Amino acid sequence: QRAPMHKRLSMEAQLTSLAIVNLLLGLNAGSLSTQTSSLHKFHFGFNATLAHVHIPKTAGSSFNAWAARKFERVCGHKGYSFDQPIEFPHRNRGKRDKISFSLMKDRQFIDCDMVSLESGWNAWNQVKDRSQTALVGLIPCREPFDQLLSMCNHEKIFPSVNKQKGAAGCGAVLECPREEWMSRFDNKLLPPTGLFAQAFCYDYSDLNRTAKNLENLLTLRKRQLSIPFYRTNRDRPKEKEAELEFCRDWVNKEARRTEPYFKYCSDCPDFNTAVEAETWKEGVRAARELVTPPIAKAPTEESVNLLVIWAVLGPLLGGMLAVLLYTAASRTKQKDTAGRPGRDESTSLGTEFDTELEALVASDRE
Repeated sequence: QRAPMHKRLSMEAQLTSLAIVNLLLGLNAGSLSTQTSSLHKFHFGFNATLAHVHIPKTAGSSFNAWAARKFERVCGHKGYSFDQPIEFPHRNRGKRDKISFSLMKDRQFIDCDMVSLESGWNAWNQVKDRSQTALVGLIPCREPFDQLLSMCNHEKIFPSVNKQKGAAGCGAVLECPREEWMSRFDNKLLPPTGLFAQAFCYDYSDLNRTAKNLENLLTLRKRQLSIPFYRTNRDRPKEKEAELEFCRDWVNKEARRTEPYFKYCSDCPDFNTAVEAETWKEGVRAARELVTPPIAKAPTEESVNLLVIWAVLGPLLGGMLAVLLYTAASRTKQKDTAGRPGRDESTSLGTEFDTELEALVASDRE
């Protein structure tokens, strides 16, 4: 049974108003989406998220926590910007607060300007899917010999070596890293065919320079908090390690030959040099076809003003139209009571109006 005509006309006016409101909300959301990432200031042509690959013994825990306390929208295993305590608690090794990757996935990555992971390299697949942005890799590098000895110390191992050169005398230094540690990097992350639209390295010993350059990309917090330091290792036995000095050159060469991470670090584009010279923008733009299409341009001020005016006048005009049609329908009903127009004509009028209303509803759903 059809609803009375005046109710159907009122429904038409409501649908018209709703369609206009939805259109305005959609355009506003599109405008806001261009501001989601502060990295838009570099005009990549698409949204970008910095992807900090936390390689062990490169101060990654401190780097993540520091960034979360200095910048907005940092998301990492060792801290998020939005839930940092005012006073950073003292950390000892073995007592680190690590946010699980399952919780990070639940939180999604859509509003993150930088993500820091200490997981296997393939976890970046899920970050890319959930962030809906291009990933720009930020990979810390350190001299292999020094980094490997730090890993040995973390594992409470002192490499057993002898004065022979080569694998026979120094091979034990290469055996300290856990397999999981080195699986955090893989060549499948690297452009042009990997997960990252572009990738840069930075010198582990040059963190101050890296921090300064990050200020050109990320948004500073309204209130910056104290700088933390994660102590994740015991003091290294410097005197004993001095006895291994004869292994340095061989270990560095062998590590860069056999381990993809060290090989990458031996010849990688430097983050700080690129940012300071602003040359990296071209590299990221070159990867444009490998990522999601560019975000839509924000509507112009003139178009928004016109839509606002229409949003105000639309319901008013729709209401006036509804009143006029209701009045016409009432007169038609009075004529029907008097026997004019005929039954067939009245039925035809109702059927024609229903067809138009159904078309309006269908177009609104689309």
